[in-house]
Amino acid sequence: VPFVFLGRPGSYGSAGRHYTDRHRPREAALIDAAMDALTKRYRVGAWAVGGHSGGGTLTAEMLARRTDIRCAVISSGAAAFRAYLEARGLTTALAKPAEWFDPAASLDTVPADSRRRVIVMGDPRDSNVPFTTQTLYAEGLRARGHDVTLIPLERAADPRHHSLVDWAEAATGLCAHGESPAAIAAALTAMPDPPPRISN
Repeated sequence: VPFVFLGRPGSYGSAGRHYTDRHRPREAALIDAAMDALTKRYRVGAWAVGGHSGGGTLTAEMLARRTDIRCAVISSGAAAFRAYLEARGLTTALAKPAEWFDPAASLDTVPADSRRRVIVMGDPRDSNVPFTTQTLYAEGLRARGHDVTLIPLERAADPRHHSLVDWAEAATGLCAHGESPAAIAAALTAMPDPPPRISN
């Protein structure tokens, strides 16, 4: 499938200051606007969106902002952001966390769409973004009638068991191609270990 790699503001050569803009409404608004521009330029009918870690948090936020997402893959993301901060003891350690967006707080505004599939995946051993917070977000979507699949995937080889980037990319491509969540989960389990990455 055709794809676009969209760097978060201030990352991967994108303009902006990643450390000060990340997780803030401005970052979400910029990504939303970028998707609008890409939709217009390339006449995109529907999106399969995948994001890892902070990109996964943004993917969850886009679910509450957009009606053109047919498939969303949230990989090791802090989609329940407030719960993530609390689990890590970061509610007072980081600057102004009250100003950051929390996709879990926007669950009631995620538009109903019987065609959309959401995959939330993470490594249960993850010491960076606890899997319990990913479960909390997935259960919140399910309770509101959305089609969501939670995939615990003990495949992250980094010391924090956080990096599932290669699996997230594969899941997004398979979902965009129309594969079922069960087929995607089976493919992720069967994937060989990838070579070490230089970056996410």
